[in-house]
Amino acid sequence: MLIGEICVGIAMLLGFTMRLAAMVSIFMLLNYWFAQPSVTGIPGLDTADLLLPIIVLVTVAGRLFGLDQFLHRRMPRVPLW
Repeated sequence: MLIGEICVGIAMLLGFTMRLAAMVSIFMLLNYWFAQPSVTGIPGLDTADLLLPIIVLVTVAGRLFGLDQFLHRRMPRVPLW
């Protein structure tokens, strides 16, 4: 899990395969969310943490600044960037 978090963090910082990193991030956050006991049922920081990678997934975050911009110009049909 730690290696996955580090890889997602580096990918998001560099803007490299942002969509793949967002999907992996959503998967890991859902695992964390379902693993903890529901005491109050009040949405907290976990819900906000889950919303942010969804926004990154549906927008063109990596294509504006980052390595995805370079890769999208070279290979525009690859859906990862």
